[in-house]
Amino acid sequence: MHAEYNASRAIAILVTTALLLNAMMPTLAHAATYLQGTEVNASTLIRDAYVAVTYYDSKGKQKLEKGWIDAVGETSFTIRFGTFLGKKIIAYDKVVSAIMSDESTVRAKQMNEVNRFIRNMRVREIEQAKKGVKTRVEQPKREAKAEFETGEIDSSTVKPGAFVEVIYGQGKRDPVSGEWERLNNVKGYVKAVDAEYMIIGERFWEEQVVLDRIQKLIISDSARELDRSGDEIGGAVATAYRSVWTFLGVAPGTVILIGENFSISFVHVFAGFELGTGQFSTSIEAGYGAPIEALEWGVGVFSINGNFHLIKKHRLNTSVPFLSIGYTALVREGSTSLFNVGAGTTWWSHKGRSLRLEVRDHITWSGGEGAHALEFRISAVL
Repeated sequence: MHAEYNASRAIAILVTTALLLNAMMPTLAHAATYLQGTEVNASTLIRDAYVAVTYYDSKGKQKLEKGWIDAVGETSFTIRFGTFLGKKIIAYDKVVSAIMSDESTVRAKQMNEVNRFIRNMRVREIEQAKKGVKTRVEQPKREAKAEFETGEIDSSTVKPGAFVEVIYGQGKRDPVSGEWERLNNVKGYVKAVDAEYMIIGERFWEEQVVLDRIQKLIISDSARELDRSGDEIGGAVATAYRSVWTFLGVAPGTVILIGENFSISFVHVFAGFELGTGQFSTSIEAGYGAPIEALEWGVGVFSINGNFHLIKKHRLNTSVPFLSIGYTALVREGSTSLFNVGAGTTWWSHKGRSLRLEVRDHITWSGGEGAHALEFRISAVL
């Protein structure tokens, strides 16, 4: 009786084991596939397979996305996260690696295959790290893909979707030297390109650039690579000062009488233009200044100044300090002459417009008495 019980028990164990192995067969038979870099393409990805993708986003940061492969194209593929969570398009050239399940298994097993593969990788890395062995593949430094100069740029040079930096001319072109009045630079994704124009943008903005005005075009993998390349690429390109520019500004200030305990606050609005020749420029302006408490008692303010910029060629998206000295005339039923000194800085933006901050002192002195009209000037260079 006891022998029969043991035999029945052994048969039950064998049957149970067989059933369990049979249930596990799909899982054991379908292991996840690990792909790196260029191995991820239209010929290796399988629609409806579950995948975990490590890739570079638009800011050059590595991110991980998991989901089912919804569509496979020539330059990118789409992952769907679920019915309500939407989809994500990832370009092949942004992919670091991908772990993909077999599409023939059910969804739960697809997810299990990928997640189990990831867990096993982490376990192996920890074990090898304890032994002082590296198992993680080090990603090589990502360099700019290509760089093109004037004459090499047309609609075949770059395709929509590429991340680029473009340095191009603005204003009028010198008929003799061929140089543009000023240079501008813009970074972003190519949205469209044809025989005449290139449209570059990112998120909620875009800019149209004429191909014939482009001086340099850099195609890169990400914004981070363009920023990393610094001075070699146009984000810090040095360019000559514009020959003529206009400005408009406002200046709150205080008049201080020397030798007397008296001061009064005023506001000064002004507009003018500046003529530049390298580091030196001359500015001419006209405006109106008045005490804040009695604006109707204002005077006309006219100035002519010489300016010295401390940097020979300014760089886009940088600040350039300057010094200024000149003559000021106050006009109201007569005129009063003053001289002025100032110092400040100009922020030269890549859009061709700039912001200038300056502290200026208008000084008058006569018969041992004098006055200072000290003002803080904020002006926009148009």
